[in-house]
Amino acid sequence: MYKEIDEPLVHNLSLIDDFKLFGTVKFNAQTSVSNCIKFWHDFIRGLERHGRGQWVFKLEGSSYNDFAPNRHIHFLLAERGIKKRIHNINFRARTQINLLKRDKSKSYNYSLWKSSIHLENYNKKRGARFYIAKFCGPDTVNLNGRGLDSAERSNWKISPSLKRRITKINENINV
Repeated sequence: MYKEIDEPLVHNLSLIDDFKLFGTVKFNAQTSVSNCIKFWHDFIRGLERHGRGQWVFKLEGSSYNDFAPNRHIHFLLAERGIKKRIHNINFRARTQINLLKRDKSKSYNYSLWKSSIHLENYNKKRGARFYIAKFCGPDTVNLNGRGLDSAERSNWKISPSLKRRITKINENINV
């Protein structure tokens, strides 16, 4: 495990007090960065209300290096912006992933079909540092960063709604 931490990411995510779900989707077959991002957007659209979901996801791994693990996504979902009718977010997230697995028209279908999924309720005592903020190791092959907010040593994306919320919180702290 890499011990270096993306400190700005940790700081900003620690400002959010309503994360509800942590998840990992490990693509056990080769897949591209763009297919991982396409999967993420298809997945989150089934959970968020009118594009207002507050989430962060991190892309790790490689599909082109025999010595690196396959690509996988870690994510955190906040309560704000999730569809109101969802009572059990863990169950709904698993259901959404299973629906996408059955959709053979998706470009990521093969790698998603072979994927492994881990979902758990977010534990505030562990915090974002534990779940999502470590730097990616040298196995990361995403050099262009299209579709990501950060794509150097730490490949992640934050929803526009969560970015606005973090900006507002930081502006009030620094006043």
